[in-house]
Amino acid sequence: MDLQTLLQTMVNRKASDLHIRADGPAYIRVDGDLETAAPDPITGQEVEAMLMQVMPPRAKKLYEARGEVDFAFQAGEVARFRVNAFKQRQKLCIAIRFISMKIPTMEELRLPVATVRKIAENSRGLVLVTGITGSGKSSTLASIIDYVNANRPEHIITIEDPIEFVHKDKKAIVSQREIGEDTASFP
Repeated sequence: MDLQTLLQTMVNRKASDLHIRADGPAYIRVDGDLETAAPDPITGQEVEAMLMQVMPPRAKKLYEARGEVDFAFQAGEVARFRVNAFKQRQKLCIAIRFISMKIPTMEELRLPVATVRKIAENSRGLVLVTGITGSGKSSTLASIIDYVNANRPEHIITIEDPIEFVHKDKKAIVSQREIGEDTASFP
């Protein structure tokens, strides 16, 4: 089994996540449920080869030093993926999250649009977006940034680990800095 095939299965099935564990089957998460994507066990060597196919050089160094790493990669114009590689019981595991190339709107996320726009229109202050894994924090922030980007001539600077949604300049300039690539850490 190769990673391209698993990623294609993930995209075709509209899965949010792909879970790969050494010496186990691969699973995808579709509408919150786990489904088997590859029933045959994937060897540790195969899992490591899959990881090395997509891991950027900086992430390789971190992985070698820590035995775990987070990074994102883009597969053509189809999708971006966020990867978390880690070990459990001395075996390599990879969790891959699908990131749409299209930045969701506030309406698509079913956010209280008037309230969120009012927050986005503030020029000062601190806004915290919190929640559990998969609750929409990154999507919410991306939609807010996209709203400001489309409506105000600002310079928006993000510091991300890793960069998930890629913003193109509209009315604003968006500078996206990735920890370890563009900046050492959060200031």
